[in-house]
This record gives sequence, C-alpha cells and structure tokens, in this order.
Amino acid sequence: MSHFAKNYFSEDEYLRSEESSVEKHEYYLGEIFLMAGGSERHNLIASNTLGELWSNLRGKNCRTYNSDMRVKIEPNGLHTYPDVSVVCGEPRFAAGRSDTIVNPILIAEVLSPSTEKFDRSQKFELYRAIPGFEHYLIIDQARLYLEYHHKISPSKWEMEIFEGRNQTLKIEGLVIEISLANLYDKVVFDTQ
Repeated sequence: MSHFAKNYFSEDEYLRSEESSVEKHEYYLGEIFLMAGGSERHNLIASNTLGELWSNLRGKNCRTYNSDMRVKIEPNGLHTYPDVSVVCGEPRFAAGRSDTIVNPILIAEVLSPSTEKFDRSQKFELYRAIPGFEHYLIIDQARLYLEYHHKISPSKWEMEIFEGRNQTLKIEGLVIEISLANLYDKVVFDTQ
C-alpha cells in the first residue's frame, strides 16, 4: 500500500474523493493509502474464494461481498476493501452509506507481496476490533498456503494452517467446507 502525499484528511474528505476515484484507497488515522493492484493469480484466488463461500452459504442468512464493498472498522476508523467479506444476518452500514459495511463475520485477504506484512499483523489487529468478527482467512498467492484464524473467546484467536491441495477448510460455526483445490483452481505457480 502506498501513501498519498503526507496530508491529513477527514473521513468525509476521504469518502468524497473515493466516490470519484478510479483506484481504491484505504483510510486510517487521517491518511489515505493507495491499494495495490491485483495480479491474475490474486484475482483468480479471490474469485474462487468468493465463489466457494457464496456456494457454501447459499440458502443461509449470509451475504458474500467482493472487494468492491468497503468495510469500516468503527472502533478504530479503518476503511478498507477486503478481497472477500461475509455478513450473516442483516448487513449494517456505516452512517449514511450503502457501500460500507461495519459487521462482517468473516474476512478473506489474498496476500500481495506489498501488503503481506500489514495483512498478517496490523490489519488483522484492526479487524479484531469489529464486534462479531470471528473468521479471518489469509490466502497466499505465491504458493498453496492458507491460514485460518478463528475467534475462540473474546481475547483469544486460534490459527490453523492448510498447505495441501487435498486439504479441506471446515468452518464449523458457518457450516462451511472448502477444499484448497477449489480455492486454487486454475492457479499456476511460478516454477523455480
């Protein structure tokens, strides 16, 4: 993620500029950050993840959103565009907005080289401030690798790692089963 010039913007200024922008930006503590563009591999994995979640949640009271739906973390003010987000029950929107949800239960991020460190650390820390947020998927685009972080108590998260094409991610609370083969369908990795 790259910075705008070192200026500070109000949330309203950010939202107004975002409405006319061709590119997507994150907003945090008065600063605006240009989001990294996605490679073909990144887009395939994000699309496969969205499709698998949508398919698993069809008929349930949950909605899946792609990276066009902004998420605002109300306790800390971060505005961001996760690769995939899921809301169960009625979506709640930021005041006066129909393009910004505040209550995702699940967020999936496909790692990009420029955002990997932030997605794994500070961004995950900021996401954890969302009331009701319970599931975080970190999906590597450079290799077959998925981290599933799930909330087991108000202050404790557990992580499971999946590395085999034949492995299946099971999210008990949402009654979801996703094979890694499906998440990485048609993805070609660079050969070393």
